[in-house]
Amino acid sequence: MAVSVTAEDYKTGTGSNKFVLASGGSPVDGILMTAAITSVDLSKYDYIEFWIKSTQTTSTNDTATTNAGDLQILLSDSAAAASPKETLNVPKLTRNVWKYCRLQLNNPETDTAIISLGLKFADTSGINDGDGVIFLDDIKAVKNDTAAWEKLARNTWRIDKQGTVQGASTADLVLSDRGRALAGYRLIKLVGGNVPTEFSADSTITEVPERFVIAYATALAAQAGSTRNDIDTDGMRTLAGFWHNKASEARNSLPFLTNIRTVR
Repeated sequence: MAVSVTAEDYKTGTGSNKFVLASGGSPVDGILMTAAITSVDLSKYDYIEFWIKSTQTTSTNDTATTNAGDLQILLSDSAAAASPKETLNVPKLTRNVWKYCRLQLNNPETDTAIISLGLKFADTSGINDGDGVIFLDDIKAVKNDTAAWEKLARNTWRIDKQGTVQGASTADLVLSDRGRALAGYRLIKLVGGNVPTEFSADSTITEVPERFVIAYATALAAQAGSTRNDIDTDGMRTLAGFWHNKASEARNSLPFLTNIRTVR
């Protein structure tokens, strides 16, 4: 195996780590590389993030993807990742496609003195003798709760409701050129909602506050009763008005939505 830094294929900075695995000569279920680092305390971090790409194929299909766990990231408090504190499975990869990965640390409280990291070739799906090239770029530890989110202007994105973008399906999020430039390879958080589910059975769970549902349903029941001749109609009308007011109070207390886009 040959290890180098290449400036020909990378995602950030000026280059990426390139691992060339010779056909038939790469270790099966072994560590491909390790790197010594200055001791770092990761006990207050919860994710590892990085870019990775592989040209590897499975033994049965030259265009197949590698499966989750074929490659692993190791974090260790011993030299050469000999006794890893963390063994993190790299997600499923598509051949020749860069993937941005976020792997949650399993036991960050024990990761107090990490001095080496490794890339392990576990080969859970029968990759061809390990031959191929692996690229690894921009690996870092992050604190998930410290992320600072900035709103992406509404004129920089749209929902492709008809699937008009080549290679996209309906309801895909499509960014404009400016939107892609602003987002870069940063994480995108989608916040949205839908129309509340209509009641179809006694077991249906309400998606709106129970206070409003109870008040409005009581008002409708009292209003229906006010048309009967065998009861106090004036009293039922008064009761219906009381509960309609309660329903209005509950509706007015719902949060007011701002800076949203309605999509149908």
